[in-house]
Amino acid sequence: MQYTQTYPERYGGSKSTGPSLSYNPTWSTQDPTATPTVTGEQVVAAFLDPLHQQGYWLSNALVRCMINGGCGVAPVRSALATIYARGLGETWSPATFEAWLAGMADGVTSPANSELWSKAKPYSWNAKGAVGYDLTTSQETLTHEPGTIRLSPQDLEAAWVLQRSFIAAYFDANPEQGCGSALAANN
Repeated sequence: MQYTQTYPERYGGSKSTGPSLSYNPTWSTQDPTATPTVTGEQVVAAFLDPLHQQGYWLSNALVRCMINGGCGVAPVRSALATIYARGLGETWSPATFEAWLAGMADGVTSPANSELWSKAKPYSWNAKGAVGYDLTTSQETLTHEPGTIRLSPQDLEAAWVLQRSFIAAYFDANPEQGCGSALAANN
């Protein structure tokens, strides 16, 4: 209570009137009708940045959005393809990688057309120097094609920066995706 008396302006009041009494007196919910505003940058800082030197997986929907767009954010397929083509030991051109990315997110599975594995999070980023995609030709059998792409430290950082900015923009454009409200609930 001392804090609320010392800083009443943080609770809708002033030094002369004290804290606003329109708030819940338990101070647990503040204004239950207010919609918390959390930016994509806050989501990324809270949930993704701590994993920068470790590794993480991305959901099927988010990976498809990175490749195809259509979720309020421009796709980053071309930029990713350029980074991947510089991968250690890679022989594919940026255009080949871009076509491969487009094909695996087109919704078609067949022996000739691999698709993102929908039974788990299909994309992994590893701070030890690799990105990977889990793919399938039937949604029943997991395959890897090309599987893991090993990147130089510079290209791994370039992929990180690209993905980080994309994910922040994604959560700005799609706050209903959950992380924003989860972060707001924990503040």
